[in-house]
Amino acid sequence: MGTGCSDRTPPADDPDLPPTGTAPATAEGVPDASVQPGGWDRELVFMELGADSALLLPWHIRAFEADASLRWERSLRRGQAGSWDFLLADTLTSPRTRAPWRILASGPLQMIVEADDVLSSLILEAGAREYELNPVEFLVEWSRPEGGAVRLHRGVSRTADRMEPDLDQSLDGIVLDFSRAWSEGQAPPGGWIFLTAGLPTQFFFEETATSDEGPGTFRGWSRVAFQTRTWPALELHWEEVRAFERARRDIPRRWAVRSSGGTLEGELEAVSSHLVAGEGSGPLLPVTAYFEVTGEIRVDGELIPVRGLIRHIQR
Repeated sequence: MGTGCSDRTPPADDPDLPPTGTAPATAEGVPDASVQPGGWDRELVFMELGADSALLLPWHIRAFEADASLRWERSLRRGQAGSWDFLLADTLTSPRTRAPWRILASGPLQMIVEADDVLSSLILEAGAREYELNPVEFLVEWSRPEGGAVRLHRGVSRTADRMEPDLDQSLDGIVLDFSRAWSEGQAPPGGWIFLTAGLPTQFFFEETATSDEGPGTFRGWSRVAFQTRTWPALELHWEEVRAFERARRDIPRRWAVRSSGGTLEGELEAVSSHLVAGEGSGPLLPVTAYFEVTGEIRVDGELIPVRGLIRHIQR
């Protein structure tokens, strides 16, 4: 299976949403225009809707320049009912390309692309199982001041099992899709928070300045009852921490978030996590983690129960 084209008919437009035809190309997101990049991140997250034990599938694809080549790190994690595991974790090298922010489809990771580079399917073959992500219907796009975009879609996650077809499933959810670039000599991008309260309401907060031993500076966007809003300055605090012995440092388990004017505030608590301690020469090791969270966000006095995913980075 390889990169190809699809003749699938797009879904009919929802009268309460922007028409699907207004969506820019979502497969190969344009990198930030203000930097001469040395590295690129592409991230897609599927979050199941309407389930107590929601399926979470965060895809992370990183490319960075290494000598005359590009080095790729690709991963897919699966989280559900408090359990997490890696479905993909590999490292590859390729020649430099004119569009290094595009997804490298090779080996077990393949994709189907429609006209104008719009991603139709991202597919992983893992043993007897095949995992397929389909961004189906464009919902909203949020633009960064420095360039690049964050996009949300209605989506479907499909799992097929060649040995046990009874395990095949197709789940409806929300797909988050974004890419970020950084210059040579800069640190890669920091963490982010993705929250949902069903189809009409989502929040996305991203770290714009990092700190080694505490939360950095965040900004964000929201879509509440289909109405979008920008939050240029957000304060994030660790309300409670716990020890992560493998990395020899504390990590958060409960967070508080507040906008600069106080019109957005809330609390989040981890209900499950996938933790990875990296390599390092010092006593404290770097941490990359995904936290499944639940909590409440209050916007202009309206209390909204949310659940979601935090990508957490400590360098």
